[in-house]
Amino acid sequence: MKITTGILGCALVAGLMAFAPSQSQAGVVGSDGVLYSPLNLKLTVTTQNSKGKFTKQNITSKEVLKDLGFSSDVVLTISADTGNVVVVNKKSGAIIEDLTATNIMSVIPTEILNNTSKTNNNGQFTYDSTGLVEVSFESVDSFFDLFGSYTGSIKASKADKNGGQNVTTKADSKDLNGNGDFAGVSDGETVVTGSSSVKGNGKVEAGSILPPSNN
Repeated sequence: MKITTGILGCALVAGLMAFAPSQSQAGVVGSDGVLYSPLNLKLTVTTQNSKGKFTKQNITSKEVLKDLGFSSDVVLTISADTGNVVVVNKKSGAIIEDLTATNIMSVIPTEILNNTSKTNNNGQFTYDSTGLVEVSFESVDSFFDLFGSYTGSIKASKADKNGGQNVTTKADSKDLNGNGDFAGVSDGETVVTGSSSVKGNGKVEAGSILPPSNN
């Protein structure tokens, strides 16, 4: 998803969310200077065993990374620059793999409604967004394809005396549902339900991020 439609649709604007490491309060600042906000998945795969009973398997972002062979040193994130799902080293900010570019995982929002408020000449604004979202994943032994709705927002404070501006972004989807299989557990039909969330905040150069209507 692009910045103009945002992290899970919440309109992270114009690819200008560049943070210094000491300025990032949530998320990981990549070696490319871009904020990568953690993607938190909480999914449940329901299937039926040979005796006809329902069985459940929980999937989180950690399970997704483990399925792809990554260690605990990395985190699953959304790039504030491209909207792609990217694996980033927690400490160094090194970009390990862009999962959207390699057709492994994507989060694609479709914004339906939005509202910009609290705008003024010192750069302060609040942008709220809501719409639909698709979350998909496919590896050698696992896949899921989920749909739902989302709500998201960007809040930018007024510029401070040092030319900085605090920005907070967040988005939630609490009603994801679809189908899938994880690590080859099921041989039959499945139902996948759950939620996803993304959150990031930090200080940027004043005026470097604008309401979407001004881009």
